Amino acid sequence: MATDTTQKQEARLRGAAKVDFTTPLHTSVLENKTAIITGGASGIGLGIAAALSQYGVRVGILDINEEAGLRAQRDLSIAGGGTVKYFHTDVTSWDSQLAAFKEVLAWSGNTLDIVIPSAGVRSHNMRDLVYDQLADLTRDPTRPPTTTFDVNLRGTYYTTYLALTYLTRFASQPSSMEREFKPQLLFMSSLAGYAEQSLSADYAATKYGVRGMWKAIRSQGKLFGGCQANLLAPGFVHTDAGAGKEEREEKHGIVGVKAAKTEDVVEGAVRCVCDGGVEARAVCCVQGEEGRPGCNNFDLCDNMEDFNGGKVLLDAIRGGVLGRFGGKE
Repeated sequence: MATDTTQKQEARLRGAAKVDFTTPLHTSVLENKTAIITGGASGIGLGIAAALSQYGVRVGILDINEEAGLRAQRDLSIAGGGTVKYFHTDVTSWDSQLAAFKEVLAWSGNTLDIVIPSAGVRSHNMRDLVYDQLADLTRDPTRPPTTTFDVNLRGTYYTTYLALTYLTRFASQPSSMEREFKPQLLFMSSLAGYAEQSLSADYAATKYGVRGMWKAIRSQGKLFGGCQANLLAPGFVHTDAGAGKEEREEKHGIVGVKAAKTEDVVEGAVRCVCDGGVEARAVCCVQGEEGRPGCNNFDLCDNMEDFNGGKVLLDAIRGGVLGRFGGKE
């Protein structure tokens, strides 16, 4: 008996409630739900918006790119499924985000079920920034750009604050007591939030910051309308054909990195928002096999007992899921 008890305790401490990717997804729970996706006009955000729309979700796309946003609204509406509407938003502006949330709520009939802060921009290379200052040694260094911090971190903080505020308000309504579906807040971090990404100081800082934001509230869902908070950490996606050979081949201290495709991240997102058993978990999204997007996604076991995901990440590298350290197999 003592042995069984000890084993159960150890299993619980070591993150026994890991994500089971073999469990069938019941996407019917998404029908008639309302989602807000920042940065939903392109990239990963657009991919998630398209998937949720196909499952009958009413999707509000918040994005600063009006042309891309209206195109996404048109294309996804034609594709069928749920209703999609674009709302022009500057996520770095509190007033803009607040106005957009209020517009979505008016459009949806004061319903909100899923919020995904997906808006993000790329890094400024620290080497390039510093070396640009060497052209004229007589002048003072210029102020470095902070766009990455403004969008990736401050924007996500505003979105998180608004999401938790409105989800908590709606939880007090009588109709919410009848819902089996728990409100969802899905954070978008990166592998850069777990492993070294040389010279990308601003990007890495923001993705560690998003991860910290998630960890601060992930176990406090009962305070915010029963909200489930999960996090996605996509692997690096090679999109810059002009990058140097070293930059293309080495990221996060890992060489031969296997790129995550949008569809792999989308599968991770749908798993998190559909599966009621996925709560306070971090999912690493990596390249799947042909015809099987998301099949290599895995639970990072981001908790103290598993060294905040470090052990699982190391095993994934050793197993070749992500790549390999230092050019060695």
